[in-house]
Amino acid sequence: MENEYDKEHEYNADYEFDLKLRNVSENRHDYIDLLDMVCTNEQLLMTLIKTLLEESDEKFIELCNELKVNIVDRDDFLFWLSFKEYFGNVTESSCANRFDDIIEILKKAGRNEEILKLISGDESTFNKVKSEFSVLRDDIFATYDWFYDNYIEKYYNIRYILKANGVVFPDYE
Repeated sequence: MENEYDKEHEYNADYEFDLKLRNVSENRHDYIDLLDMVCTNEQLLMTLIKTLLEESDEKFIELCNELKVNIVDRDDFLFWLSFKEYFGNVTESSCANRFDDIIEILKKAGRNEEILKLISGDESTFNKVKSEFSVLRDDIFATYDWFYDNYIEKYYNIRYILKANGVVFPDYE
């Protein structure tokens, strides 16, 4: 027999998503440690990509052990990276969303070399992109330091690289 509370609080996908966000956020420092290590060497980044493409929990654990970081769950790591802007402040989220959109526009225009320079943190490319997009040009806070601190240093560029190499991220619907 259902009570009034149960009727009012039926299963809610948003609640499950929020719960997953909270649970995954507990390990964010471990995910950051993993990315810090992987970003020290292009070969390590390629190894991460290969491991994630294989969808092997065992190989992911081996990679964590090899890098001497705390072992994290592969699916939780991908969930965290996929929804990373939910864990940041408003400034970080705004920057990530703007640049994800801008990079998608550049990608559709076939400007892949420019994307590579931008996600590598090239300041002159940032300035060129800023001059083209009013969402950046008209924002006095959209400086190179803002971009670097909130996009590059927060690993949104790595998320783009992983996606561009075929790594599938969880989606929220």
